[in-house]
Amino acid sequence: MIIENNESTVRRDLLSYQPICNEKLQVVGVEMVSRNLQNEQISIYAPPAAQSVSAIINAFIYAGMDELFRKRKVFIKISEEFLMNEVIFLLPKERIVLELSPCATVAEPLINRFAELTKAGYALALDAWSADDIRKPLLAYATYAKVRMNNSIEARNATSQLAGSAAHLIASRVDNEEQLALARALNAKFLQGRFYQVPKQMTRKGPTVMMQTVLALITELNSDGSDIRLERFFKENPELNLQLLHMVNSAATGFSITINSIRQAIAILGRTQMIRWLQIMLYTLDKDSHQPSALMQSALWRAKFMETLSVHCSYQSSHMIEDMAFITGVLSLADTLLGESLEDIVRKMNLENEIQEALLKHEGVMGKMLLLAKALESGDFEQAEACAQALEFSTELIMDCQDDAQAWANKISCHQEQ
Repeated sequence: MIIENNESTVRRDLLSYQPICNEKLQVVGVEMVSRNLQNEQISIYAPPAAQSVSAIINAFIYAGMDELFRKRKVFIKISEEFLMNEVIFLLPKERIVLELSPCATVAEPLINRFAELTKAGYALALDAWSADDIRKPLLAYATYAKVRMNNSIEARNATSQLAGSAAHLIASRVDNEEQLALARALNAKFLQGRFYQVPKQMTRKGPTVMMQTVLALITELNSDGSDIRLERFFKENPELNLQLLHMVNSAATGFSITINSIRQAIAILGRTQMIRWLQIMLYTLDKDSHQPSALMQSALWRAKFMETLSVHCSYQSSHMIEDMAFITGVLSLADTLLGESLEDIVRKMNLENEIQEALLKHEGVMGKMLLLAKALESGDFEQAEACAQALEFSTELIMDCQDDAQAWANKISCHQEQ
C-alpha cells in the first residue's frame, strides 16, 4: 500500500485514526482526525483550512478503505462550511459518518442540508453535544450525538437533552475508569477515548496463569531455549494451538501455503517470528471484560507501524532493528494488559538494551518511534511533527506507514473477533 512519492503527488497531511468501541469494548468505528479540525484552541467555529478538506479527501484516495478500515464506520469531524461544500459528495455514504462540530448559529440552509444528506443516505453525528446546544433542530436528522465525559455534571445535563431522540450516544473523552463508569451509567451506546490504554495496576491481580506460562516461554526462547518446549506447550494447550495458527494464517506471511502445525510454523516462520506471535497472543488470553479488543488493535498497530518505519531509518544500529521495533511496539502496552509495571515486565524478559531504553525511557531510535506512535494515536500533531523531524521522516512516509500498519492490524484483529 505504500505509495512512492513524486513531484505530482499531493502532499499528505498528518491524520490520527482514533477507535470507537461498542458496549462490549470492541472496535466498531474509527474517527479520522485532521490536525486543523483537531485544533479547538483557535475557535471552535472557525471554518476548516483548505488543507483539512484536502487531507480528508486524499485519505480516501490514497488508501483502500476495505483494507484500511475493514467493515468499520469512518467518522470524519467537519465544520458547517465543509458540510455545505459539494466536495462532500465525493465521500462514500455507505462507509462514513459526517460529524458536525459546534456552530455559531443554525440557519435554515444548514437544517436543509442535514435533511438533504439524510435523504441521500449519509449518516450524521453531532460532535461535542451540550445541554444548551443550539444545534437541537439538527437532532432529528442525527444518527449519533457525542457527549464528553471529562465533566460529569455537564455530561449528565447534555445527555438528558437527548431524551426522546433516536440519536445513539457516543461517550467521548473517556480516558480513565471513572469516565468509563460514567459513560456506562448514562447508557452510552459507543465509547471513544484512551481508557483502554490506562494501566489498571490497582484493580488487577496480575497476569493469568496462561499469560505467565506464555511469558515464561517467550523468555526462554529469547534465551535460545529449545523448540521442543515450544511444541510441547502447544500440544498441551490445543485451544491456544488453534488460536495461534488462526492468527498467523490471517496475516500476510509471504508464503502461499497454509500453516497447519506448530512444528511447521517454527520451520517456516523461524523462532523470531514465533516469538512475535506469542507476544501478540498475550492480548488474546485475558478474559477480563475490562480488556477490550481495542487494546490488542493498538498494540498490533504500534508494532507494525514501528517495524515499517524502521526500514527507513538512515542510522540503523544493526539489521535487527526491524524486529526490535516490532517488539517495542507490541510490548509498549504490556503494563495495561498484565497489570504490572513495565519495569517489572522488562526485568523478567530477556530483552535487548535498545528495547528496554525505548520502553522505559523513550530513548534511542526505538524510543523516538514509540513517542511518534503515541502522538499519532492521541492526535498530538505538534509532538508527532517534533518526533518526525528528529527521525528525519517525511509526513508522506509517516502516513504511508500508518496506513500499512492500520490495514495489517485490522486484518488480524477482525479475524480474532470472528
